[in-house]
Amino acid sequence: MSVTQMSCPHRARNFSYLLTAPNDKDCLVIDPSFCYELLINAITEKNLNLKYIIHTHEHQDHVYGTKTLKNIFPEAQIVTHHLGNGELKVADGDVLEVGELDIQIMHTPGHTPEDICLFTEGELFTGDVLFVGKVGGTHDMEAAKTQFNSLIRLAELPGHTIVYPGHNNGHKPSSTIAEECDQNPFMVRLNNFSDFWWLKNNWGSFKEQHGLT
Repeated sequence: MSVTQMSCPHRARNFSYLLTAPNDKDCLVIDPSFCYELLINAITEKNLNLKYIIHTHEHQDHVYGTKTLKNIFPEAQIVTHHLGNGELKVADGDVLEVGELDIQIMHTPGHTPEDICLFTEGELFTGDVLFVGKVGGTHDMEAAKTQFNSLIRLAELPGHTIVYPGHNNGHKPSSTIAEECDQNPFMVRLNNFSDFWWLKNNWGSFKEQHGLT
């Protein structure tokens, strides 16, 4: 599988992803965001067949380029969790096939109810669920507890799994599950929700105290 990580030209520092199946022209896009021109150029230059446009969730900064991509590649299906508004709605445990590539859907709510992560061949695309060194925002304790449980599930994946986040807001563009479980201040608190919740409420002062971005 070929993974192209694209850093979007916008202050939100979103990442978009182009995944290409081995020995095949089929491809998919994860979170087109503001990278739609880069994606269109890559797809057309390589003469690829865009099969899916997948939204990890439906916040505007992640879905912004969808309409443009759909206009140019009308046969591509927009994929969301069944709580979203996609043409193809998926649920936890579903598998999308792109050539020889199988993409497993993991429903990981918390940041939003419709959050999904995509797992394939030791690589995990996390949207705003898990970043390098931090996690996505939540609105209240109930959402934070939901996210806490989703992160526990991700932490159980093999340690070598590569983490590709939805934003370029860490000290590097990708990580691994093992690194995040060892170094991410939120992930190291997954044995105690009270500690996790405390960090949610004190993240600003915590990161300033520890020199984090």
